[in-house]
Amino acid sequence: MSSIHWFRKGLRLHDNPALTDLCQRPGVTGVYPIFILDPFFVEASQTNSPRIGVRRWKFL
Repeated sequence: MSSIHWFRKGLRLHDNPALTDLCQRPGVTGVYPIFILDPFFVEASQTNSPRIGVRRWKFL
C-alpha cells in the first residue's frame, strides 16, 4: 500500500509525527511526500516582508 504525506509547515521529522508513524506501519511500501508552496510566502518574498527569512525561502 502506498500513502501520501502532506507537509504543511515543517519538513523535519520531529515536526511530522504522522510521517514517522506512517513509515513504521507494516504494509506501507511507498510514501509520496507533497509540499504545496503557500502564496503567502511567495508574496512575502517579493515584498521583502519579515514573514519569512531569506534562508527559509531559499530552502523552500
